Amino acid sequence: MDAQYVQHGGRNEMKRRTTAILASIMAAALLTSCAPQSADSPQTGAGDYTDYIGTGKLIAAQLGDVYGAVANDIFQAKEVHEFTLAPDMLEAVRIGRVDAAILDDAYVKQIQDSGEYPDLEYIPVPSEIFVNMASNVFHTEALRDEFNAWFDMIEQDGTFDEIYNRWIGVSLPAEEDIPRFELTGGNGTLRVCNTGSFPPFSYADSEGRPVGFDEEIISRFAAHMGMDIEYNMMAYDAIIPFVLSGKADMSACSFTVTGDRAENVIFGRQYTKAHAVLVVRKSDARDYAYFAGKYVAAIVGATHYMTIEKIGGTPVYYNDSAEAAENVRLGHVSGFMTLLSNARVMASQLDGFEAIPVPTEFYSGQVAGISNDQAVIDRFNAFLASIKADGTLGEMENRWFGEGLDLSAPIPEIANTGENGVLRVATSALSLPYVYIGDNGELTGFSVELALRFGAHEGKAVEFAEMEFSALIPYVNSGRAELSLSSMAITDERKKNVMFTEPFHQEQHGVLALKATNAQGEGVSFIEWLNTGIENNLIAENRWMMIVDGLGVTMTIAVLAQLFGTALGCFVCWVLTRKSRFVSWLGNLYCGLIHGLPIVVLLMITYYIIFGETDISNVLMAVAAFAIITGAGVAGNLKGAIDTVDPVEIEAARSIGFPAFKAFRTVTLPQAIRRALPGYTKGFVELVKATAIVGYIAIQDLTRAGDIIRSRTYDAYFPLLFVGIIYLIITTICIQLFKLIVKKINGGEAE
Repeated sequence: MDAQYVQHGGRNEMKRRTTAILASIMAAALLTSCAPQSADSPQTGAGDYTDYIGTGKLIAAQLGDVYGAVANDIFQAKEVHEFTLAPDMLEAVRIGRVDAAILDDAYVKQIQDSGEYPDLEYIPVPSEIFVNMASNVFHTEALRDEFNAWFDMIEQDGTFDEIYNRWIGVSLPAEEDIPRFELTGGNGTLRVCNTGSFPPFSYADSEGRPVGFDEEIISRFAAHMGMDIEYNMMAYDAIIPFVLSGKADMSACSFTVTGDRAENVIFGRQYTKAHAVLVVRKSDARDYAYFAGKYVAAIVGATHYMTIEKIGGTPVYYNDSAEAAENVRLGHVSGFMTLLSNARVMASQLDGFEAIPVPTEFYSGQVAGISNDQAVIDRFNAFLASIKADGTLGEMENRWFGEGLDLSAPIPEIANTGENGVLRVATSALSLPYVYIGDNGELTGFSVELALRFGAHEGKAVEFAEMEFSALIPYVNSGRAELSLSSMAITDERKKNVMFTEPFHQEQHGVLALKATNAQGEGVSFIEWLNTGIENNLIAENRWMMIVDGLGVTMTIAVLAQLFGTALGCFVCWVLTRKSRFVSWLGNLYCGLIHGLPIVVLLMITYYIIFGETDISNVLMAVAAFAIITGAGVAGNLKGAIDTVDPVEIEAARSIGFPAFKAFRTVTLPQAIRRALPGYTKGFVELVKATAIVGYIAIQDLTRAGDIIRSRTYDAYFPLLFVGIIYLIITTICIQLFKLIVKKINGGEAE
């Protein structure tokens, strides 16, 4: 017959806690004095425990545990902070609210094995200073005597040593190696209480059954008594009152025997010996509190700034992660607030960086898709529910957010007929591991896989529009994409302007920062830097192809915009020279508006307002926007050149019988062109450089290609310099070509 168990104090059933307990000792741990400990080998740590005696330290201890008295009596703590849960103690140490926490050595062993606390170190307290002797608690003396007699027997025949060696001071055994016992229940039920979440002493296996050192002791005792077991799982401080009230026959865990307790509590054989360990932060460890009062980088359009302000920092805004990381490296900002998953990936890619978690009390965000079509949202939510139910979403999260993420790993093959058309999805490729450019130059990542799976579910081929993160919401709201899947977190402010899908991932924020002990390595020569930059940013994954494609887009937009802008400018110049005041006023109004507004604002107005409801390609819309801008410049330049022509020459042409148009064509226009060409040349050069902003409307031009490369390599210098050199070469060639044209027009003389 299997043991029964009951939860108390509002706790969930053990089966629901199993995964968290086994996956992370932090999430599972409770009370430190609730189990027997290693009698021979306290955990090895760093530092000296004497540094914490009489030095005014703040020390954390378990509520109601003997270690609170140890902190006061032995360490003479300035103040003892008592916690119900051990994870809260550890977090208090990590964030600097206390100087140390007192735990026992066996629990520390499990912490070290879990690898969950790389920023903590462990200082053993010698046995001559303190040894914690503990035993079970019983409701009746008769049961205590039965237990003590049985324990003497298993101690003599070696069974206790077998149990001890299986559980204490070693990693948790595999489930198939845990002994199981047939409990007949012929002599009734043994009611036992424990915490149920304290590896290696008490936790739940994959089927929700209680296992551990305590549970094996109790199971063997119940089998010896011919009894079944009824477990009552509860908080540590509730166990002794629960046993004393008669609701349980005994505790499975052990408690420290003190004089005060012995007056009211029936203790059994003291078979456990616990060695105390001080848990402290490493000397070079930092937490989020370090960034209070400091400048911290945030991405424009993201929610990171809110968390920065909550922890007391000052946000400094950047457009992409590579730029933010480089400013951290240069010391311009103390850290970069981003999604914790992104911070961890970046820290794994960048030498000398670390990811510092920000507790969820400051930010716990749900990442979701956005759309302006409720029907699309409803269909996506139904699809999301189906992949949650069949485990596909869990597999994706393990693939993209688990340990050992391989950025070069391809997305699994997803069959898609595309028979129902095209699904347009907006995204931003600057947020690892949600979206980034893979080895093949294609978009990849968690959100990309999610979009491809949804497209396959819909029977639609997926067409991605990649852009700046801050452009996603206006892009979707304009109807240019049915859906956006990136790393967008749900906020109340955003919900006022856009409709969200159901969340598909839970996130928290983290700070990317230089390691506190990070020392500057030896410098490298320029040739080494150049070779490394070329290899990483151009040759690897054929990234040079993105540069070539981006350059082609840049020049296409610039040349077409210059041609159409020239035609428009000639027309506006004609309008400006009309004698009608109203007509010329219209021309001046147009030029004034264009010259008075920033180029990026004009681009956005053209894209989202003028052509907001059309299906024209983004490149053609950029051409239209820059043609409108160029037209105003050409009109003003040409009008000014015409005004410089001497009126006497025009009058002379008219006096010999030239019609007005012929006089303009033969006298005014040639001179005006010669005088306007330098300004026209300058205008084209400025136009080529101005196209660098088209990334805001989902166009991958030369600048955007450099940004995407930087987002993958986190090399803020080389892609930026390389793109700058290309712009310099292109503009220099353009200037020289126009000089040749001017020289030819001027009869072989340069202007």
